[in-house]
Amino acid sequence: QKEAVGILSIGTFLEYFDFKLYIHLAVIINPLFFPPADPFSMSMLSAFAFCTSFLFRPFGGLLFGWIGDKIGRKNTIFLTTFFMGASCFGMYILPEYSKIGIWASVIMLLLRALQGMSSLGEFVGAELYISESIAKPYVYPAIVIVGIGSMLGGTFAIAISKFLIDTTGNWRNVFLAGSMIAFVGIIFRTKLRESGEFADANQRLGASQSIERKVDKTLVLSYFFMRCLYPISLYLSFAYAPVMLKKHGYNMSEILSQNLIVTLIDFLFALLFVYISYKFNPLKILRVLSSFYIPIILIMIPLVQLYQTPLMIFAFQIFTMCFCPHTLPAEPIIFKYFPLFKRFRVVSITFALGSAFIYAISSFGVEYIVNISNFIGLYVLIIPLCITYLWGLNNFIKEEIKKGDYQSFFKR
Repeated sequence: QKEAVGILSIGTFLEYFDFKLYIHLAVIINPLFFPPADPFSMSMLSAFAFCTSFLFRPFGGLLFGWIGDKIGRKNTIFLTTFFMGASCFGMYILPEYSKIGIWASVIMLLLRALQGMSSLGEFVGAELYISESIAKPYVYPAIVIVGIGSMLGGTFAIAISKFLIDTTGNWRNVFLAGSMIAFVGIIFRTKLRESGEFADANQRLGASQSIERKVDKTLVLSYFFMRCLYPISLYLSFAYAPVMLKKHGYNMSEILSQNLIVTLIDFLFALLFVYISYKFNPLKILRVLSSFYIPIILIMIPLVQLYQTPLMIFAFQIFTMCFCPHTLPAEPIIFKYFPLFKRFRVVSITFALGSAFIYAISSFGVEYIVNISNFIGLYVLIIPLCITYLWGLNNFIKEEIKKGDYQSFFKR
């Protein structure tokens, strides 16, 4: 089990390193692969390039969800790693718009779509593998560790991007490194066995008995809403905050440096999560975290409106990344309410639809809302997302109360 957690964490790290390279280099890359346009049109093109990988995630959820439920979690993880490496190499060799015209834009968007589909199958596969292979209470810190792997992947994406740009001045070298790293991840994953619960169910029960169990639509919707709050924090921290920093004269290297500090602080906070997820009930952790986050974020938005200084932007980035409630470390609790032989499809499609929905709104809506009503207009997005998150969380808490598994804050 320790080896599996290590392999999956390393693999998730490598996968998200590749996936987030484009996000942190978008300021440089987008003008090279999209037709010249006025500033507003370019911002819309950039937004579309950012959210393309998320808009296509539902198709990845259908594809890899079916594969995961039919031929296993291990094979799905292997395939997604291969596709991520291939898409990175494609970005490395892709000619620019000045050389092949609109085809450069089309191919770049297709590669981003492939990355989004692959990252979805990878992360969901890793989470399900952990949830189905490790017993309580060790499963909760284990699944947080896999989440830390994806976080560190983004952190190293910033660090390597900054290093290679500062030393070579060539952004393509970053994607070449990303493709090589992905194929190293494939080698690591050849050592994985199939997840325990899935393998045992195939041997002892057979798919036909498990499929008869129906999917609870209310709980699926609850999971959907719980997945929607964190993505907007990620967008505001790493896609919109750099736009504000550029207005203060920050160059690309300085923006990457600040983003790197934010991710390192987020990493330290996640290490604390590993400890408390072992000691305390995961759903109660999320309830406490949301009770802290929601009033503070409602206060910070007008503060950023009044004081758009680099220090205030930095504080906003740290708070939204470190304290925004999501579904970790409660995924093992949430996943058990979905039928085993439909689980990969239910989780991946719901995850994908949540990402596509919120990133589409964030990518196009934030720029529009801020232009009309300044930063305080974000209340239009934040307040409904906070309310629906609490509704979804409370639905899972009610189910745990019914089963008698929500009696105390402490596990033991």
